[in-house]
Amino acid sequence: MSESAKTPIFNLSEKRSIYSLSGVLFFRMFSLFLLLPVFSVLAMDLEGATPFLIGVAFGAYGLTQGLLQLPFGMWSDRAGRKLVIVIGLGLFIAGNLLGAFVDSIHWMIVARFLQGTGAISSTVFALIADLTRPEVRTRANAALGASVGIAFALAFAILSKVAWLAAVVAVLTFLVFLGRAAVAGIVPRFAAVVASARQGIEVHRDEPPSSASNRALREPTYLSTS
Repeated sequence: MSESAKTPIFNLSEKRSIYSLSGVLFFRMFSLFLLLPVFSVLAMDLEGATPFLIGVAFGAYGLTQGLLQLPFGMWSDRAGRKLVIVIGLGLFIAGNLLGAFVDSIHWMIVARFLQGTGAISSTVFALIADLTRPEVRTRANAALGASVGIAFALAFAILSKVAWLAAVVAVLTFLVFLGRAAVAGIVPRFAAVVASARQGIEVHRDEPPSSASNRALREPTYLSTS
């Protein structure tokens, strides 16, 4: 058997990062896919609901997501990826909880806007790029993408068992809580991963990802494992 066949594609740190971040995307997208097909029907029971306002509530999430992806990505360059992801998931959870208890379409619109402020997808993919070697980065991104596809399939398989909006929101909120815990407790810091891989260059544990990435570009030996 060749040496390449015996060598794992991902090292232990990369596996931990991929599993945990895939879980974050899975839980988050699974919760959205659960709600997506039935939202318009169930929203008709809300006070003041009209087709136009239901459409506004439905699209509010996508609007704030689109507007905030780039600002959140830039913020994560300065403040750190994990902090931005945890805060974003917290905003998403807050929107879910608000949506679970409102009885007015207007408050549902507010809840959907708040859900959309948790724009962390770009930050998650930036973090997996920070935490994986260039030669396996494409496969790591493919694993994250696969988690979204699996979430879509499972959500539609389970949807027939869930028939009311409050139950859907309760389930998705619990799942996102799990994802938030995974980020806080499992995903390693970028600087810590780099420090375990480099030789002869001191790295501060709290060094922001952008600073560490810039050093890696300036100093070829920064990420050396030989």
